[in-house]
Amino acid sequence: MMRRGLAVLLMNMLASELGYKIKLITASDEHTNDTLLINNHEGDIQHFSGCDKFEQAVTWLRTKI
Repeated sequence: MMRRGLAVLLMNMLASELGYKIKLITASDEHTNDTLLINNHEGDIQHFSGCDKFEQAVTWLRTKI
């Protein structure tokens, strides 16, 4: 749980700094089916899903630095 919390914190910090907005789309009561959508005003959009969606998002955002 601590790893996920750290990933969410890093994701929010990186996204904010890089000008991206984050939206969590909930499909059901199971959080593993949720989709994380990250986009910016220039049309750069990425979708992440699965148990490690937050970690995937941090990895992707780090490539944008």
